[in-house]
Amino acid sequence: MIQSKMNLRILDETEDLLLGYEYEEVYLVDKKKNESLYIGYLPGDPSFGLISKTGDWCLAGGIWCILWKKDTGALEINGPELCWVEKVRQVSHTRVELLIDPWSASGAIWQLDMDTMKKQKLRDYRLDGEYTEDYQW
Repeated sequence: MIQSKMNLRILDETEDLLLGYEYEEVYLVDKKKNESLYIGYLPGDPSFGLISKTGDWCLAGGIWCILWKKDTGALEINGPELCWVEKVRQVSHTRVELLIDPWSASGAIWQLDMDTMKKQKLRDYRLDGEYTEDYQW
């Protein structure tokens, strides 16, 4: 299988697709066809990945985000609002919420619409204290 040949670290996985990375390079693997698609480059490795519930798009990110859509391919989403994304969750067919580094002064939750690319800040979100991966948002 392609994943083992490439030694990918898994970001997200469905029955049909696997989103993973090797070093700073992100790939989407079609497990049934045993084919991989290069999605893009994320310096410092991605901190999250999400395959949509329908498999029509996927999103990976860290220092910036890369959106891949079945019909249009990959697109870098770069800008100060969506830098240093820590976590993501899908909230509708076309929308996600993105948690921006909660230990920084710009810690916040943003919403991104995959169809319109509209960004909307929902609220500030900051964590005080030592770094932990165990928190609810």
